[in-house]
Order: sequence, then structure tokens, then C-alpha cells
Amino acid sequence: MENYQLNANGEKWYQTITFKMVLLVSGTLTTLYIFIFILLALKEYSYLAGNIGLFVLLAVMMIVSARQKLFRQKSE
Repeated sequence: MENYQLNANGEKWYQTITFKMVLLVSGTLTTLYIFIFILLALKEYSYLAGNIGLFVLLAVMMIVSARQKLFRQKSE
């Protein structure tokens, strides 16, 4: 007998993966690969470009986390 984790709809976990999620993950990995490739190609300015990239990543993470309702109280 197979022992799989089922979600609320009774589907297996891999049946809920959408094409949108696949595009998001593959796009993120492709962007990261391109960024690292550019950093390796910019021999003298790689430190500056890396710091700018980290700053942009931090800004994006702050914007995304500010839009999420992580620690807000539920009003009833």
C-alpha cells in the first residue's frame, strides 16, 4: 500500500504543482545563474556589483514581506 501525503482536496502533493510555480522557480534560478556569471565576468567591479545585487535583493524581500500579513492581528 502506498503511503502518500494528501492535501485537503485528496490530491497527492505533486498534483498541486502548477505551471506558474514551475516558471517562477526556473526563472529565479536562471536569474541567479546569470547574476553569478556576470559577477565572475566583472573581475574588477565584481565586489561593487555583488553589493548592489544584494541591496536590490534585500529591497525586494522587504517589499514582498511588507505586503504579506505575517504578524498582523486578525480583526473580528
